[in-house]
Amino acid sequence: MEWVNYNQLSKINTVDDFEDLLDVINNPKLTEFQYLVNGDEWSVVKK
Repeated sequence: MEWVNYNQLSKINTVDDFEDLLDVINNPKLTEFQYLVNGDEWSVVKK
């Protein structure tokens, strides 16, 4: 784990849902990031 500049994030490997998580962090209208599991299917919900 290491600190990186925000503008460098696109150049490093991150988890698949990292863009969704950043959206929740940076969007004042969003406050929740959840995984919903339906059998073997996982989906991201942002609220």
